[in-house]
Amino acid sequence: KVTQAVADQVEATLTAAMVDADCAQAVRSGLLVTALASTGVDAVDVAAAVALPDALGFEAAPAPSEPPAERPVLSVVPDPDADAKARRAAEEALAEAEGEVEDADAAWEEAQAEEEALNLNRITRTLIERRLGQLGLEPGNADGNFSEETRRAIRRFQSAREIQVTGYMNEETVVRMLSDAAGSVLR
Repeated sequence: KVTQAVADQVEATLTAAMVDADCAQAVRSGLLVTALASTGVDAVDVAAAVALPDALGFEAAPAPSEPPAERPVLSVVPDPDADAKARRAAEEALAEAEGEVEDADAAWEEAQAEEEALNLNRITRTLIERRLGQLGLEPGNADGNFSEETRRAIRRFQSAREIQVTGYMNEETVVRMLSDAAGSVLR
């Protein structure tokens, strides 16, 4: 069923097509998008009622133009908690670093204690420095005093033999050094 309003629009469009040649052309095109109405006296703006007015040779009346709206002003709103967040992150990083320093200090003290427990006399220390020198690890002067150069050489020795690297002598390092020396003598 068709409502009365639709029936009225269809009747008005067909009447307009009978009294106005342009309205008839628009109806025959099948491109109507809205109803037409004509009294036969006044001109009808058919271009506004057709989907593609250019296809039928009609020119659409220009739509009244409004000036473009001004673009909104956008600005960055700073995070009000940015300073607090940065401080928290820095405090967490500091706490983590302090924990790492404490762990390193504890490991250093343990390595020192292990070396002291070996009771290495000056002659033994000198032999260790000479052996490190024979291996090309550059321990510095072989004087029985473990300098920073000697500590670096011990670290290189430990690293090359996959021993925990501390730069201090411990039982495992002494055993590996003696076994390496014995192996070189037997060759």
